[in-house]
Amino acid sequence: MGIRNTAAYVAAERRGSIKDADVLRLRRSVIEACQIGADDAAALLDLHANCSAQEPTWASFLVEMVSEHIISEAEPRGYLTVANAQWLTDRISADGVIATRAEFALLVATIERARWVPESLVELSLDQVCRAVQSGESPLRDGEGRPPGRITDAEIADVFRVLCAASADGGAALTPREMASLAAVDGGVAEIDRPVSWVLLFNAALASVVLAASGYQAATRAQALAPARSGRPFEDLAAIYDAEAPQDGMLRDLERQRRSIVTHEEVSSDHASWLARRFTAAGAARPRDAALIQVLREAGFSLHSCCDMPDAAPCAETLRQLRGDGRDILRGRSRPDRREDTHAPADAVEMVKPATSPGLADEVGDGIAHENRLA
Repeated sequence: MGIRNTAAYVAAERRGSIKDADVLRLRRSVIEACQIGADDAAALLDLHANCSAQEPTWASFLVEMVSEHIISEAEPRGYLTVANAQWLTDRISADGVIATRAEFALLVATIERARWVPESLVELSLDQVCRAVQSGESPLRDGEGRPPGRITDAEIADVFRVLCAASADGGAALTPREMASLAAVDGGVAEIDRPVSWVLLFNAALASVVLAASGYQAATRAQALAPARSGRPFEDLAAIYDAEAPQDGMLRDLERQRRSIVTHEEVSSDHASWLARRFTAAGAARPRDAALIQVLREAGFSLHSCCDMPDAAPCAETLRQLRGDGRDILRGRSRPDRREDTHAPADAVEMVKPATSPGLADEVGDGIAHENRLA
């Protein structure tokens, strides 16, 4: 007997509300069945959509059960194909919009639990943050509206979680599709009062793309993004990034091909072309991008020609934020040419200082732990 036919399900559906007692009985049904199939997962999502009144234990139960089906029951186990990702997308969103915080939490949990996921799911999650920023209204904000153009600490933490979980090929750099979605979020953030935590996270992500195009890689994506939470944000990039040896690049290409075969979706990887389009486009982001390029060059990195921006004046405020407290902390640091075989210290992440936002500091540790579990 499937979940849809259990007494707890029928009672909750008739009432239009889900009580904690219903959750306990539904959980017992799953335990007795020793599995949760596609029909059961769909039934739970239907119940979620049809019951507006939900007691606290429901959301976590929904996330646990549906992600368990997608990751552990559906084939190929542990991975997400395009078809499985579309199944989830169709059930938690309408026209690309996710209606509830619980469904967004389900999306993020699925990305975190899967070994590989299609980039389309990463785009869907970042699109929800983008909509919240642009409109000021979103289920991500639990009914607390804000003026358009603002991004919350919780949304910044959500972005960090998604980016760390979605590392497509084991490398640190965001893919061009991921970076395009992140840039859309950044484009919606108002020019005035941009949170420093967001500026640092976005630039750490963009730096991963710039450095990947230039022949450098960090060990993990969590390491690449961690400097955004340190007291002196970009001081340790030279320790975290290493020139990528040819054999490492070949292994990464093989990993990307394996992921494409399993998920049935090609992974975008032409970082230089994406950067060339961004850096030659006019707009408010151009001075901020020029500031990042200047900071990276001051750190001693030899950058790809696509990063040349001779006619762009760096944004002074972004320079100050990336350098930390107005100090030019990178000046005088040297960095070997990318063709040299150098090695970053194994404890590079331990150099990160406590964050001013405890929530996102926790996300840094969680992201590193997640990538270590997948290694």
